[in-house]
Amino acid sequence: MRKVLVTRYIMKKHYSLQEISDILAVKLDVSNPSKTITGILPLHLAGPSELSFFENKKLRSQLGETNAAAVIISPSESINFHGDKIIHDNPRLAMAILSHYFSYNHKTTGISERAVIGKDCIIAADVVIAANVVIGDNVELASGVVIHAGCVIEDFVKIGKNTELKPNATVMHHCVIGDNCILHSGSVIGSDGFGYAISGKEWQKIAHLGKVKLGDNVEIGASTTVDRGTFDDTIIHDGVKLDNQIHIAHNVIIGKNTVFAGCSGVAGSAVIGENCQIAGRVSILGHLTIPSNTTILSCSQVQRTIPEPGVYSSGLHVMPNKIWNKNFACLKKLNDFMKNFRKKEEDYARN
Repeated sequence: MRKVLVTRYIMKKHYSLQEISDILAVKLDVSNPSKTITGILPLHLAGPSELSFFENKKLRSQLGETNAAAVIISPSESINFHGDKIIHDNPRLAMAILSHYFSYNHKTTGISERAVIGKDCIIAADVVIAANVVIGDNVELASGVVIHAGCVIEDFVKIGKNTELKPNATVMHHCVIGDNCILHSGSVIGSDGFGYAISGKEWQKIAHLGKVKLGDNVEIGASTTVDRGTFDDTIIHDGVKLDNQIHIAHNVIIGKNTVFAGCSGVAGSAVIGENCQIAGRVSILGHLTIPSNTTILSCSQVQRTIPEPGVYSSGLHVMPNKIWNKNFACLKKLNDFMKNFRKKEEDYARN
């Protein structure tokens, strides 16, 4: 008999400074370890019951004026701060760890009677499936999987342990999702790639026979699309994080722990190495390679293979429109200028 979905709302919790110290495994430098902390806020907004953190030297003035109950701060910076503090080698990492203790969780258990589940599925006993979910045939859902309302999972999909699909995420047929992944609302895994062959004056669609494989600990942002491969697979390796509204085209390979910021796009068959950082609105053309440990700054366009790791950029800074128009007028004449310049160089060399 199908288990009925039960919903519980778990509000954020309160912790003492001592409990927070135990969570982070660091020592306190505070006047009252039993003080209750109700949340985390920036330095300029934190009050007497809230925790803050300091990592940006540009905010040093806020550090001196903060009303936070305590500040997470590095050992080198703690010397200059005389308020209550939690000393940690990496304040941002400490904040990231603590954020999960204060976050709001919508916890559900069981399988909704309003979910549609196909035949021959293998579903672990503790899987959560919310209302209006549609699951195809021969789907495998491992222990701890949570499928929120409105998700669609097509035939022959495999989803690993403790992976969560936020409302209205879609996983197309035959795709493979690893353990501990998060697919945010509106994300689509396994849509057809943009592949056609010309036939006279018409375009003949190419059926995409590959799939998408997501490794473990991958996070896919809201409204992000990962296309399936044409004949082989699109592969997103362990630890990759994709922000919102990103497009990953067919047969792209992204190496471990690489991160993409929002609105970036990767054309088909590009290969991105491990531990890369791709900023927002970066455009990466197809059939090229970006080596591991490469950073691409925002609004850049990558048109050729990058030969070695480094920091790359190509965007133009904003400027007043009148100046831009004058500069662009000069740019249009640049080719003629270079031709004349080369001709004068050749004439000079002959003389």
